[in-house]
Amino acid sequence: MDKIKAGINTTRANWEYVFRPETIERLHEYLDFDDSNLPETPDKAFVIDNLRDARVVLSTWGAVPYDSDVLGVCPALALVTYGAGSVKKFLTEQLIAADVAVCSAVHLNAQPVAEFTLGLIFTALKNVFMHHHAFLENGRAAWSVNKRTYIGGYYRTKIGVLGFGQVSRQLLDLLRPFDFEILLEDPYVNAEEAREHGARKAEIDEIMETCDVVTLHHADIPRNENMINAERLRLMKDGARFINTSRGRLVNEADLAKELATGRIWAFLDVTYPEPPAEESPLYRLKNCVLTPHIAGSIGTECFRMGDYCLREVENWIHGRAFENRLDLAAQGSRA
Repeated sequence: MDKIKAGINTTRANWEYVFRPETIERLHEYLDFDDSNLPETPDKAFVIDNLRDARVVLSTWGAVPYDSDVLGVCPALALVTYGAGSVKKFLTEQLIAADVAVCSAVHLNAQPVAEFTLGLIFTALKNVFMHHHAFLENGRAAWSVNKRTYIGGYYRTKIGVLGFGQVSRQLLDLLRPFDFEILLEDPYVNAEEAREHGARKAEIDEIMETCDVVTLHHADIPRNENMINAERLRLMKDGARFINTSRGRLVNEADLAKELATGRIWAFLDVTYPEPPAEESPLYRLKNCVLTPHIAGSIGTECFRMGDYCLREVENWIHGRAFENRLDLAAQGSRA
């Protein structure tokens, strides 16, 4: 079989971060592409040259937008594989209008986020960081815990999930084996669909008011900006935990810092706005605020999962099989 002309739309570092040598070798069996001199930063001129006459594009983070200049050099383009999550940064009206299959590993990038969120839920409900701080401050004396008055544990605990996208769908599946009561909020989900995923449909204020853990997964779109604000944070019961692995823009962080300063609730923030928080941000100093530097998504070896996915989609296309995750490009405006 003659090799199919392909091009690369990413940077050298991202290419090496996502595509294992073994995966690249397999791709070379099907495709004719040059990955020997990739740019250090996103470079439109390089992409135009590299994609000339390509039928397939291999890409990940650092992809330049597919405008008329880029698409003009590859009129026979049939498949764009994207070994990362959201395609918003490179999606254009020209690409939407083109007869091109765009396949993204967004569902696979969501997997470690869901797994990380599950870990935070269990960590939060056993008050791990509270105990850690207690040992740092009080040493051996902190070993004594009155388990009869302990605020925490897993059995019949209420978990509130805000938003119903790729991450929360996978999180709901991960939560199924455990004895949680799960509430789900999303304007596009009905009660039956929520039940199918092991949850009860609820409104956001009920979740904020009644749940032991609230985890945020809404899309980063204008109507959701500051959806978590002072009014809603005040609804949370004493000892409740708030988790954000979505986007910092969805939370009014000044309001959150004020509520955290009361000591009533805990927050676990993998994302902030801006990132990182400003140097003077109180989030750095609050003991009941656990910050992680945007690590929930694919990092380290997890990134290879997305490169391997691009190989599978190439094989699906070549062999005439259904794609694993072809995107509906017209619907991307409402997603994260």
